[in-house]
Amino acid sequence: MTEPRTVQRVTSASLSRPGSVPPFIRFAVKGIKLPVAVSVFPNEIYQAPRSWAVKAYPKLLRYSKLPVGGHFAAWEQPKLFSEELRASFRSLR
Repeated sequence: MTEPRTVQRVTSASLSRPGSVPPFIRFAVKGIKLPVAVSVFPNEIYQAPRSWAVKAYPKLLRYSKLPVGGHFAAWEQPKLFSEELRASFRSLR
């Protein structure tokens, strides 16, 4: 007997096929209560709009649109990524 499938992995391939990932997986607002920062990189597959981020993350500390980078931002732009990470959570120190 197999376990029920409760988690669906969202990949770039699945996002490029309309209807392949249920909307509740891609865009559902979850109301995450932890402090969160959203950094939007211009070459990312999905760029979360600020309006969605505010609804999804009530404790949104920072929302930034960066000038360069993509899905692997930490590898592509390590200096920018680390600066963004530090700035995002500085208020929690």
